[in-house]
Amino acid sequence: MHTSVSPDLTGTPAADIVLTDSGAADQTPSVDAADRAAAPSGDDTAVECGSTLAAVVAAADNGYPVVGLADGAEGVVVASRDTLVEVLLDGGIVRHFPPATPVRAVTDPALTGALLRQAMAYLDREHREAVRRRDDLHRAHQRQLTQIRVYAIQRHLAGDICRGGLNDFLREFELGEYEPLVRVRYTITGSYLVRAGSEHDAATDARGYLGVDLDNVDDVVEDSDAHEVVVDSVDQVNDDE
Repeated sequence: MHTSVSPDLTGTPAADIVLTDSGAADQTPSVDAADRAAAPSGDDTAVECGSTLAAVVAAADNGYPVVGLADGAEGVVVASRDTLVEVLLDGGIVRHFPPATPVRAVTDPALTGALLRQAMAYLDREHREAVRRRDDLHRAHQRQLTQIRVYAIQRHLAGDICRGGLNDFLREFELGEYEPLVRVRYTITGSYLVRAGSEHDAATDARGYLGVDLDNVDDVVEDSDAHEVVVDSVDQVNDDE
């Protein structure tokens, strides 16, 4: 998590400190000597009269402009708000400046490329941290909703809330209606006639193929049905019985 010391908007911004989650200084690599040596001298790095962070941001067309500051530092604008512009300086230091802060253009490809690589690494870390925080908040929110649902059901079971009122509340907040599980135990007694080769064959078929058809029973929980067939007797009868 990056921690910044906010500047005094009435004067020169204070130097910001970047800390990692462990509290150690951020190890974002700085622009190396070869990159800096490749930057040509000349008017392309001169301070442009009247240039400000606000003007550079307005002209950036949603990109990440590289800017030079009056103290000689260079950096990349990584965020802009109404009252502050966030600049990632060489080495991973994040500072915040008023939009009216004067800046100079930095157009050398080697220097801008190195600074932009730093910025992309920084933004990637910030994105991953933001995703982690979002996921943590989502999980915390889901836990709270579950606790609210459990509490409301407990109040219903204690007799404080009627079943209809409970489900009205749960539907209003998309928490799922309260549908308690009810186990039905049953006994079925019956008989049938069959023309079988033997009493043994009839009993074997009964044990193997008799069952319960629950297709017309409402809201049966899938794979919850269980039954056991007990054949009480198998007796030969006369056709006229």
